[in-house]
Amino acid sequence: MRPLTEEETRVMFEKIAKYIGENLQLLVDRPDGTYCFRLHNDRVYYVSEKILKLAANISGDKLVSLGTCFGKFTKTHKFRLHITALDYLAPYAKYKVWIKPGAEQSFLYGNHVLKSGLGRITENTSQYQGVVVYSMADVPLHPGGEEVLMEQAGGDATESFEDVGHSSDAREMLKQYYIGDVHPNDLKPGGGSKEPPKSNTCKSYWSYWIFPIVGAILLGFLYRYYMAESKSS
Repeated sequence: MRPLTEEETRVMFEKIAKYIGENLQLLVDRPDGTYCFRLHNDRVYYVSEKILKLAANISGDKLVSLGTCFGKFTKTHKFRLHITALDYLAPYAKYKVWIKPGAEQSFLYGNHVLKSGLGRITENTSQYQGVVVYSMADVPLHPGGEEVLMEQAGGDATESFEDVGHSSDAREMLKQYYIGDVHPNDLKPGGGSKEPPKSNTCKSYWSYWIFPIVGAILLGFLYRYYMAESKSS
């Protein structure tokens, strides 16, 4: 864990500023304490000075996380925001996009939102501007990124914009959870039409009664044999 270099700080601040602009200063100068950014395993954490001092007692190889993860640096030295930064980006976001309830699930599963799914958008939003995507109930869903396609600003979003695309940050996150595709040849034929197991109710019924009946018959024969022997003696 170490402080960011001057170049790393510049790259990260440029990315965050696309979403919150000059409000970036509010993340650094806070009335409730001193906060800073620290780099650990290529990830940037936003952490209070108090937590930072406590974490200093933990060795780097044992430390998993601290504070809030804002994002990570890629191998090409680009900074990618993580969804965990949304709680800090949303309150200070200057530009927002609201999507309709019917398009929320599709968007959260990684699909683009067509213009029919857009509710409204902040006025004077320029092309390729970083935005925060909200539900119509004003719940922040995702940092939209600079790849959001915007051809106009203001007015009715369903008329002004063709679609909203996921940012490169979102695609980078989806790659981390990608497992693979199922090939049709790998599917077993008839896998979805299994016959239900046959019932053994009838067999169990006879097994339950046959043994007592046979036992009773044997006892009857033994009793008659015993009585016959007793009379003859």
